[in-house]
Amino acid sequence: SMLSTYRPPEGNRDLLPADLEDLKALINPKIRAKRVRLSFRNALSEPFATSADAVRQIALNLLLNATEATPTDGEVRFEARLDGGCLILRVADDGPGLPDDAIRVLTGEGQPKSQRSRRLGLWLVHQLIDDVDGRVAIHTRSEAGTIITITIPARAPEGDKD
Repeated sequence: SMLSTYRPPEGNRDLLPADLEDLKALINPKIRAKRVRLSFRNALSEPFATSADAVRQIALNLLLNATEATPTDGEVRFEARLDGGCLILRVADDGPGLPDDAIRVLTGEGQPKSQRSRRLGLWLVHQLIDDVDGRVAIHTRSEAGTIITITIPARAPEGDKD
């Protein structure tokens, strides 16, 4: 399953606004089970030249982790927008803050420990961000939650590859 996600098929299609909207349906059962609120803002209104599969997996993994970290009656926030030719994804939660080892895995500065499947999911997110030439910024405060911002540039047109 991880390999099929990490190595999407060649010719992967561009990201559509509906690809992000569908995430609400995928995350809603977990949101309801944890009894947290979801604030979801998708400002993408046109196709964006990047891997739809990779972006969906990045966003879904981050939303699942944020939901898991958020206490009952807390809030998970998602935002997708375009800025300067880049796709900006932001996932925020009201959890206890992302541990340092998880930050290192997500930023590519550490390796996941096999007994922690959550870290393995973050490692996968890091690999997918790398695949789409993205950057990750993490702002976390103990007892105040975490904000993860992913910046993904548009994929170069086919004729521009060297």
